[in-house]
Amino acid sequence: QPDGGLSAKAAQEEMPRMVSQSEEAKAALREAARLGLQLVRSSRSNTGFKCVAYNACYAKRPFKVQVTEGGRQLRLGDFSTAEEAALCYAKHLASEKAVAAAALMQVEDSADAQPLLGDGGGGGD
Repeated sequence: QPDGGLSAKAAQEEMPRMVSQSEEAKAALREAARLGLQLVRSSRSNTGFKCVAYNACYAKRPFKVQVTEGGRQLRLGDFSTAEEAALCYAKHLASEKAVAAAALMQVEDSADAQPLLGDGGGGGD
């Protein structure tokens, strides 16, 4: 390349295997299993994981997790393996679900506290 950049093919070849055999990757997979989390795969991502991007410029931690919330980009972190980054995203999803579940419970609890309308509360069977 005249500008010193890598061609798409060269960049692909330079990128490490996304399903890594490193100890860090194995540890991330074990942690996901221990927590009952599913790593979210994506055929559209060059890393194979949703919201995980690879940037060779960051040699020590080339995998970043970035999500969009409320129209704003939120960077969750940088990691040395795709699996570690995918675990971060899975934890993020789990925390979002926990917040949503707590909000739902709050709505249900407040609905339970409302007096029932209908028979006037006579309770006659």
